[in-house]
Amino acid sequence: MAKHLITGVTGRIGLAVADQLAVAGKHEVTGLVRRLPEDESQALPYTPALGDFADPPSLNRALVGIDSALLVSNVHPDQCRLQANFIDAAVAAPQSISLVKVSGLGSQPGSSVDSGRWHAETEAYMRKKGV
Repeated sequence: MAKHLITGVTGRIGLAVADQLAVAGKHEVTGLVRRLPEDESQALPYTPALGDFADPPSLNRALVGIDSALLVSNVHPDQCRLQANFIDAAVAAPQSISLVKVSGLGSQPGSSVDSGRWHAETEAYMRKKGV
């Protein structure tokens, strides 16, 4: 059974991917969360794993045994550094991890939109790291 880690699992895209993988039934889905859900009676399509993009050791722990990871996060002024932490953890994992990053339309170095430039910078970083 393939093991997947989804970041941004409490958001629209991450949760939709977790739902689809759970429905397929051939996937073990872990969701990276900063806090464990307060209502444990609610059925989740993923197993929560504590982690934070600003805490690289937590990312290293969350990625142990993972086959693939989906990198999606909210737009944030420190997005490049935070997502680079996740990329570095995935590259450093003892096993090979397939990494998928959700980007945005118009992501390019010269974009007039901050998030477009930040996504382009992170994409360049992934290429530099061989991802």
